[in-house]
Amino acid sequence: VLGNKDAKQELETSYKKFDEFKAIINRMDLTAEEKQDMLVIEQLHNDFEQSGQILWETITAANLKQNIDINAAMEKYDSSREKLNAAIDEFESMQLAQMKEAETHAEDSVRNATLLISFISILAAVLGLGLGLYISRAITKPVDVMLLASNKVAKGDLTVHVKNDAKDEVGQ
Repeated sequence: VLGNKDAKQELETSYKKFDEFKAIINRMDLTAEEKQDMLVIEQLHNDFEQSGQILWETITAANLKQNIDINAAMEKYDSSREKLNAAIDEFESMQLAQMKEAETHAEDSVRNATLLISFISILAAVLGLGLGLYISRAITKPVDVMLLASNKVAKGDLTVHVKNDAKDEVGQ
């Protein structure tokens, strides 16, 4: 900080970025616990900004020379930064845990949907096969009876009688 002429600008830029990210997070659908954590983080950030301002004022008052006041202000600044970083890390860990839980839930949903689609497909195939067999037997059975009767007639048995109650083309 003492030898960096752009330190104040960098600090102001980091404050603006924090505010931008805070606005993005606050627009999200947060739980009550997450909202409370964000309030704690905001308070810690405010403390961090205040200690940064005090540090900057102390450095300016000392004409950019190292002294005890600057060291004390730097220690307070570092302490507030560490507290803020710990709170942000905790919030990030909570968010990562929720993302992992949501990922697991999504994977379960995909697996369940796949099983359901497979079951419905197999059921449809079995029903289609059964219906196809039923329809084909309904058509071929009377034709088989007629074939047997015509074979008997061909062998000379003219007493063959075919009983058919169907009113469709084959039965007529």
